[in-house]
Amino acid sequence: MPLTILLFWTRYLRRHEWIGTSLHIVVLVASISAGILLYKLAVSTLRGHRKNLLSWKQVFTSARTYAQAAWIAGLGTIFCFLSFGAIEGIHPDFESAGGEPSLINADASPADIRKWAPKMFRAIGYNPFADLREVDASTRLQNWKGQEEDEVDMVKRARLRAANLRFADATRAFLVGADLAGANLQGIYLYHANLRRADLPWADLKESFDYEADLQGANL
Repeated sequence: MPLTILLFWTRYLRRHEWIGTSLHIVVLVASISAGILLYKLAVSTLRGHRKNLLSWKQVFTSARTYAQAAWIAGLGTIFCFLSFGAIEGIHPDFESAGGEPSLINADASPADIRKWAPKMFRAIGYNPFADLREVDASTRLQNWKGQEEDEVDMVKRARLRAANLRFADATRAFLVGADLAGANLQGIYLYHANLRRADLPWADLKESFDYEADLQGANL
């Protein structure tokens, strides 16, 4: 059970969304804690150790209760810090253009969790940033050629309003007409991405790489 929830947490982490991530952390910590405590109880029972039920007063005055609460809180804190490092982190390969001071804290200290957490995740084979390479975020027609305006009108637009896509790799992504209003697109890689008629008002495009991206008719 904890392993399954851990996989859900890592999968959801790429969305860079705190409400869902917080829920995953709560459930993950609860499942790990319950698993450990139930295991200890089972071992004690199988060894024939009988335990009398404690009163509520004894529970709240027991040092063991506070010790258990402390390591549960510590476990939750660890997952919160790792989530922060992933959601607010800097892609290990990102470099600010021209050596100018970064507008998105990409030049943070190596000791900053926003720097080392993404590197740690990558070292174990996990990428905490969205991978949208050649993904059809918007739904195109089966015989799409992209030459007629009628084809663009019939595209089912991707709904990514206010999405957090920091440092996502959207190489050749199909984002025609996508609703990206207010989206966090800091450091996103949009090489050859198709953003025709995309809605981008109030989108944060600081230090994004949009070389040869198609922005015809996009609402900026």
